[in-house]
Amino acid sequence: MLVALFLLNLFIIYITITSFKYFWNRRRLYKLASQIPGHNGLPIVGILPKYLKIDKKEFFSSTFDMMDPNATLTKIWVGPKLMLLTEDPDVIHTVFNSTNCINKPDIFYHALTVINGLLPLSGPRYLEHRRILNKSFMLTTLQKIQPIIEAKCNRMIKKLEGNVNKELDIMDFVGACALESFGEAQFGYSSDLYGFEGHKIIKESLEFGLDRVTQPWLHYLPEFIFKMTEINKKIDKVISFCIKYKAKVTETYNQKKVEDYDSVKHRVIDVLLNSENNLSDIEIRDELIMFTIGSYDTTAKTVSFLIFLTAMHPDVQSKLIDEIDSICGTEDNLALTIEFFKKFEYMEMVIKETMRLFPVGPSVARTNDAEIEIGGFLIPKDSIFLMSLMRMHRNPKYWGHDAHLFKPERFAGELRNSRSFAPFTGGKRLCIGTDHVL
Repeated sequence: MLVALFLLNLFIIYITITSFKYFWNRRRLYKLASQIPGHNGLPIVGILPKYLKIDKKEFFSSTFDMMDPNATLTKIWVGPKLMLLTEDPDVIHTVFNSTNCINKPDIFYHALTVINGLLPLSGPRYLEHRRILNKSFMLTTLQKIQPIIEAKCNRMIKKLEGNVNKELDIMDFVGACALESFGEAQFGYSSDLYGFEGHKIIKESLEFGLDRVTQPWLHYLPEFIFKMTEINKKIDKVISFCIKYKAKVTETYNQKKVEDYDSVKHRVIDVLLNSENNLSDIEIRDELIMFTIGSYDTTAKTVSFLIFLTAMHPDVQSKLIDEIDSICGTEDNLALTIEFFKKFEYMEMVIKETMRLFPVGPSVARTNDAEIEIGGFLIPKDSIFLMSLMRMHRNPKYWGHDAHLFKPERFAGELRNSRSFAPFTGGKRLCIGTDHVL
């Protein structure tokens, strides 16, 4: 009995000392956080219990509903992590352009299936990957691969012509077109991807990626416990697909003669497989998959939304047709150069308005590697900024009373606040494919 009491007392002393040390080491964090308006939630767990009661589809809307409308930043505690919510253009602009806010928080971005790709990487590894891959997205490279993209778009149009007056999911067609275009243009990998099994796997990977993000407590599970979860089984399935896909792409590349690539020397596949860049097999695999998912989830979704919105607004569709007819006339063999596309001013407005209402990344996150003053507050190191681009893009304060309406003409002149439109984020993490779109 005495031994049991002694051990219990020893355990209590250990817990007390450990807790005191934990909170003492975080005293600066708590002091600075106390100056920021928001919600503390429960000790240790913060607002985590709230997420047990909501559907994953409501995760971000419920989170951003906690924002103080009168504050530039609102704090919440997600377990031991301090998270700062905002839709303020000036705050978001400052975060995007701060050299202290380049990194991305693991709690969100390690929920992705592949964590060695450009999107989730942080620190020196991100900067090195970005330096290597920038060559693949220079305007000169894009100009050279334009004929491939044109051919794939014509192929999609032929597919759609066989489905006139039929109910269909436009994403199936645009998604296949995006995958084929990027695959051949940047990987040198040509294949019929209409009905491709990868469509389903990519969709599933995005779904359970969302599952992990919307269940943040999974981030704190020990690795051996997480490996027993249903989500991990799905991850294993995607990883298996990734390995096979990488093998197919690299095999195709290696079988082709060097001269086949002389016209475009800086495709994604070229820089990834260049031994001088010293990328590991896992890094190459993850970049291949990240760009594959990116071409599907970004380009395909944006184009699908654009088609959907113009179908709902015949007046916009009519103006688009008039612009196309006035520029193209009856010519069949037009030189589709970058300069040629710049003539389509109204088309650019339609694209921008589509991305305003439906940004590729409705919410984005960053973390700071040093204390930094933002939005009138001194922000503790290693805080998480969770920023709602969708709410900023639809806020009547910046876009007027008709902010909820599809109105391309709002981009005809200067915006009320140029910082209130950020579909490609900004700073050193500006979307590498920006020139692919605009």
